[in-house]
Amino acid sequence: MPFGMDLKSAAGQVRPDVALDPYQIDATAGPTSTSLILTNYSNAPIVVTLATYDARIVVPASPVTIPPLTGPVRIPVSVDPSRPATQGASLGVFVSIQPFDFYVFIPVLAHYVPPPQLKVAPTSIAFDVTLGSQPPPPQKVTVINIGDSPVTLGSIDGRYVSVPDAVGSLAPGASQIVTVSLDPTKLPAESGVSAVDGVQISALNDIAQMASYQISIGISQMAPVYTGPSMDADVKSLDIHRASYDQPFPVEPVTVRNLRPDRSIIVYLTGNTGSVQPSPAQATIPVGSQATFHVGIDPKLLYRPTQVLKILAENEMISIPITVSEDIDAPIVSQGPTLIDGVPEDVYQARLVLQKQMQVPASQAVIPMAPIRATAPAPVTPPKATSWGTVLAAAGTGLFIGGPLGAAIGGGVAYLATRRSS
Repeated sequence: MPFGMDLKSAAGQVRPDVALDPYQIDATAGPTSTSLILTNYSNAPIVVTLATYDARIVVPASPVTIPPLTGPVRIPVSVDPSRPATQGASLGVFVSIQPFDFYVFIPVLAHYVPPPQLKVAPTSIAFDVTLGSQPPPPQKVTVINIGDSPVTLGSIDGRYVSVPDAVGSLAPGASQIVTVSLDPTKLPAESGVSAVDGVQISALNDIAQMASYQISIGISQMAPVYTGPSMDADVKSLDIHRASYDQPFPVEPVTVRNLRPDRSIIVYLTGNTGSVQPSPAQATIPVGSQATFHVGIDPKLLYRPTQVLKILAENEMISIPITVSEDIDAPIVSQGPTLIDGVPEDVYQARLVLQKQMQVPASQAVIPMAPIRATAPAPVTPPKATSWGTVLAAAGTGLFIGGPLGAAIGGGVAYLATRRSS
């Protein structure tokens, strides 16, 4: 065998009838074109198949048949170390020779360019987002080239986040700070919704090898923290007026609006006295809505001209003063009831009627106290002289009809009537 290497089978048997040269391929200087030389010394044809698992080595795609006693036959092989590698540093050509079932590995020497290597920190980021507010500040990520060759940075954005400045060249050992930005307008407009996203930072070397690094993004959406007032009312004061004493007070509307953007509010209405009668006294007002209440005055419980309507919600209170008036806007003044002999007028008149029915002195007639109503002050005029003739006449009439008791009662009634008419 004039050249080449011994071919051995898997069992170690030497085949002296087939020669192969060279035993290795040197491509360290750059792209190399060479040939594998085979000679068939046997009396049978052989089929040679070349295979490689690295894109930097190019071999014939089809098997080569060498007839008996033929050679040397050259099979071309080319090596381009600048092409992207698909395997590690161990490069070579596998030679299969049939029908002898021989396999030979021809090593290929080439400058190995490892894939890019980056260190990315941190590898996970959390964003807290308040609905309706400005975007949160970008997060910082440090990228370090820990490989042996320069790389070019790139990125693949997520659904909600992006890495706009992951660009440019990065030398071995160099670092760069990139920002991860969140666009909240792309998020679902619901509070309490969490989202998971991610971005990729990639590195590409000069032979088109690429490495990608994932950054996980956690996003939590929160409802806005509202610090403004919870409600307002459409009036600052109320003037409730009736034209005369025997008419009811009108009912005035008050509208309360919910100012909170995040939830409903429960509104309570009450007065500083029982005379203020809101209806309804409680209502739930949804977000963006308002409710109208009707405020009336109960004259039986009215003892002062100025009342106050109180509106309460969310630890807040709105006070609306109410001025109550009647008879040409004259304020009602609490002077108490008109008294006759120390007894309210209404009670005294009721006692007189009861006394006539029961034939008992008026001072002993007992009836329930009626509610005291507030009245406007009566004009003060000097009292007139009592007509004693009238009193005596009434007493005489009472004596004739009912005896001494009738005379006393008749005289008393005439005296009081005379006093009241004055």
